[in-house]
Amino acid sequence: MYRYWGIIVCIYLITQTQINQIIIGVILILVGVPVYLRYSPEHELTPVRREIIHQEGLFARRLRYPEVFFSQVP
Repeated sequence: MYRYWGIIVCIYLITQTQINQIIIGVILILVGVPVYLRYSPEHELTPVRREIIHQEGLFARRLRYPEVFFSQVP
């Protein structure tokens, strides 16, 4: 029963919106899909993925480039 709660909530939220909001949402999705297909990378960016997955990459970058206040920037 609990697995259907998401569907029930979504249907309720859809019924509480106006028809023009639904139409605008569908149009934005239809415009967004070609934009995504045009500008998405053709192959996986493995260095970026590796750095996101491995926390030591993030930690090392924070050590290399510490935060500096704008008043201290040369």
